[in-house]
Amino acid sequence: MSKASHSLFELNEHIRRITALNFTEALWVRCEIAQLNDSRGHVFMDLVEKAQDSDTIIARAEAVIWFGTLQEILSSKGRSVENVLCEGNEVLLRVKPDFHERYGLKFLVDDVDTEYTLGKMALKRAETLEQLRKKGILHKNKGIQPPIVFQRIAVVSSATAAGLQDFTRQLQGNPYGYSFTVNLFESTVQGDAAAGRMADILRGMTGNYDAVALIRGGGARLDLSAFDEYVLGEAIAMCRIPVLTGVGHDIDETVADHVAHSALKTPTAVADYLIEHNLRFESLLLRGGRQIAERAQLLSKFKENELNDLKLRIGFQAGKSVPKETLRLAEFSGKIRTGWSNTLLNNRVELERLSVKISETDPRAILAKGYAMITKDGKPEFSSKELNPGDAVEIIMQDGKLSAEIKSKTNP
Repeated sequence: MSKASHSLFELNEHIRRITALNFTEALWVRCEIAQLNDSRGHVFMDLVEKAQDSDTIIARAEAVIWFGTLQEILSSKGRSVENVLCEGNEVLLRVKPDFHERYGLKFLVDDVDTEYTLGKMALKRAETLEQLRKKGILHKNKGIQPPIVFQRIAVVSSATAAGLQDFTRQLQGNPYGYSFTVNLFESTVQGDAAAGRMADILRGMTGNYDAVALIRGGGARLDLSAFDEYVLGEAIAMCRIPVLTGVGHDIDETVADHVAHSALKTPTAVADYLIEHNLRFESLLLRGGRQIAERAQLLSKFKENELNDLKLRIGFQAGKSVPKETLRLAEFSGKIRTGWSNTLLNNRVELERLSVKISETDPRAILAKGYAMITKDGKPEFSSKELNPGDAVEIIMQDGKLSAEIKSKTNP
């Protein structure tokens, strides 16, 4: 007995009819885009759903957005749709199951809920910030003391970004003439590889710079997904240099903004921040200079007043002292004259006394009294011990000299 059987085509055709009968309207489906390819304007996606507590895939399906449908979605939702349709994003798609006998089951996407993805991104952002907080590095970069002035700036940006041009123009054209050295570290700022590339640059940043400017041009909120990645937030937090963000948005703050030393809204605002920081320092110097000049002027005036007061006091004291000292000088002069006269008189008396005494001891006076002086070889002899018999001597008397010879000597 032969078994009843159906061809594969018949089975698939049956499934197609069942699918068409049971799914007459499109359904909203939550899923994650695992893979995405663009071919001739059509977008082909591999959709998955993962277990709540792990990355285990519990469901998988293929989906496609045909070129015409994609244009309609872009027309109604804007270019932000392109940022929603990225690998790794959790999305809410309106799909209609379509089963084809040859190609199998495929979901035809006819709408994309961008707000759903934004909400999921906000939730992910909050989780990333909490992770950084628990690690204790959420405000680490904010705690870095900036230099007194900014001069050497490292810029992380796309070389073709309009925001980079705005930043450079604003910085170089500052009205105060401040000079900055700016070095560009080129990186993509959008897409799957952007966060990792920017993080690698920040990790390799040395202390040769005063600040890092992380900038990009304006765009939709979904364009900023790279700035919400944990890998970039961690790199900013651990950077040893103040990181300034200016990613061209005014509504939401990214993880990078929360972690950075200073979050500015636009690249131009980053340039203004650097200029104003230096301006504050210059103003401080000028104010300090004025204060020093004012204090010096006050001190000079004070010392001038002190000097004038001292001159007046000296003049007053001199006016009082000169007559008194003149009187003392006259009195002292009189005393000197009196003392000198007395001294001269006393010296004259003493001189006369000494003169009398000297005259009394004059040899001539002694000889006049009957004394004689004996000399030998022209030298006076005062002792008989120095003379011997036979010595020739002279005897000097008051009225003349006698030559004699010693005949004999008698010792007492």
